[in-house]
Parts: sequence; C-alpha cells; structure tokens
Amino acid sequence: MNSEEISKKILYQRIRNRIIEVLEITADPSQHEKFGGDEIICMWEDWVDDQKLPEYVEPVFSQEEQTAISEYHKIWNEVADNTPHLMPSVNELVKNAYWQKLIKQAEKALTVFSIKGRYSEEVEIT
Repeated sequence: MNSEEISKKILYQRIRNRIIEVLEITADPSQHEKFGGDEIICMWEDWVDDQKLPEYVEPVFSQEEQTAISEYHKIWNEVADNTPHLMPSVNELVKNAYWQKLIKQAEKALTVFSIKGRYSEEVEIT
C-alpha cells in the first residue's frame, strides 16, 4: 500500500462519518435553508444506496447502526419518490408529511450513532 492508499476499514470509517453528517443536517431543520431540499436528498445518495448498504457491516457499523441506516434509507426512498422534481421552498418542505418523517428518522438514527460517535479518519478502530 503506498502512502496515497487507505485501508478499506479507514474508507468505511470515513463514510460512516459522512453518513452521520448527512443525518445531522437532515435532523436539523435550521440547516435545511443552508443546503436546500435537493442537496439534502442528494447527499444521502452520495453515501448510501441499495448496492452499498450490504457493505456497511461490523466492525465499523454495529448491527444497530446497520438497522438505523436501512430504516432511514427506506424513508428516504419514500421521500425521494414523493417529492416533486421541482423542489418546493424549504419553508414548504418542512411542512410536508414525508419530509417530517425523514427528519424524525434522521433523529432516531443519530441517537443510535451517538452511542459510538465519529471514528478517526486516519487510524483504524480496533
């Protein structure tokens, strides 16, 4: 491994941290104006999709975290399927029942991830 390469475990630790960041943004409506609905939807897809889900396993992702990601992803899919292509304003969006469900699920997932918190992006967990 040259100095530019990282281990798969470090890669997944970094992805885990990005997932936490997306959940934090989604769970906090005060951040929605800064990012906008489109970006909030797209940020999740940057890190999680149906093909990537099976890769997020122990030791980097606990069983509870895997479940939290899957449950959030299920709600995210509902929101993505039921949001118009022309995204409404954030003020309208936060009133939407699907969007409210997404916020609540992000909060639940963050509760699970907060048990272990973020991991190092340079040193493998043991």
